[in-house]
Amino acid sequence: MQDQKTIALAGCPQASDIDALSSVLSSNSVSVIDFGEVTDISFAAVRALLHLKEAGYRLRIIHADEKVASFFDKTGASAYISVCRKAIPFDLNGCEVKGESYTSKTYFPAPDTMAKVYEDFIPEETAINDLIVSRSVMLSGLQTPMASDLIKVGYKQYGILFERVKPKKSFARAISEEPERIDEFAQRFAKMAKQLHATHCDTSVFPDHAAILKDAVEHSMQYTEGERRQLLDIIASVPASEACVHGDLHIGNVITDGKSDLWIDMGDFSYGNPLWDLAMLYFVCCVNPSDGMIENMFHVGIPVMRHFWQLFAKYYFDADTEEKQQEVHRMMSPIAAVRMAYLVYHYNSDLPFMTPVARQLLRGQISDPSL
Repeated sequence: MQDQKTIALAGCPQASDIDALSSVLSSNSVSVIDFGEVTDISFAAVRALLHLKEAGYRLRIIHADEKVASFFDKTGASAYISVCRKAIPFDLNGCEVKGESYTSKTYFPAPDTMAKVYEDFIPEETAINDLIVSRSVMLSGLQTPMASDLIKVGYKQYGILFERVKPKKSFARAISEEPERIDEFAQRFAKMAKQLHATHCDTSVFPDHAAILKDAVEHSMQYTEGERRQLLDIIASVPASEACVHGDLHIGNVITDGKSDLWIDMGDFSYGNPLWDLAMLYFVCCVNPSDGMIENMFHVGIPVMRHFWQLFAKYYFDADTEEKQQEVHRMMSPIAAVRMAYLVYHYNSDLPFMTPVARQLLRGQISDPSL
């Protein structure tokens, strides 16, 4: 998530109040404007907010009541400025847990609705960010489950109401159940990735992926100064781009209902060079040596993942010969080392193989394992 600065407004702010914000806003980070105490909003004030956005400020309104949020919707301004309503109280009594992870649980409170409820140690800001990201991705024309309300469960748990996609199956699960269709799923995944990476990202909403990686490398303590410099040089060598980047690109983060294929888990969505996305897929398919981790995450073994990468590279990069596959491997290896450094920093967990394998990639000591 981007660094954020929060400013609170109250009552019925005037255009002059909005104009005055320019003296305290930063164009280098997202400015969160808390509307929790705002009771009304005028055309002039909304226009002033649009002027700030046109001037390059990244604005995010939170805790808007229904009257104020509806005014943004009616005027069309919510298409340009992210507006998140106050969380609505939500009762999950009688609902069974249908899915669970370290940070959240999922429930089905209605036949077509999924409630994703974060654990109580996850702040409200995380839920707000994920809701806004989901809406913004939808507006960009990419397929993802629809999201509606921010909810509050009990005293301090927050969540989001999503469209329930059914029958739902991840590409990972589908491949594990029908391995003979792996080529078809590789083609579909490559098509989705190409569409994603051909879509221009709203840089006023989403962060710069390269900047996120750079920050992670600069704060990575497991590398020597020389290795950090090498990683930073790799980041600098990758051309900048404003393409959409999923941030966690792999076959567990696409679901299908048999008719449509949709992206899920959009919390790391950002803009940047598509190679950063592809490095994540390359890492999980080709250079993660933990068979147990692969089985747990994707329901298949390492050989299947490596075969999937080979097929994906064929359809995404047109790498239809062994020589072309090797060229893709040489291109992806150093970028994957950066991705691994980011994963260790981001999750604060250096699995025993991560740093040694990243070092091997930096030295060019790993040949293409998918061949």
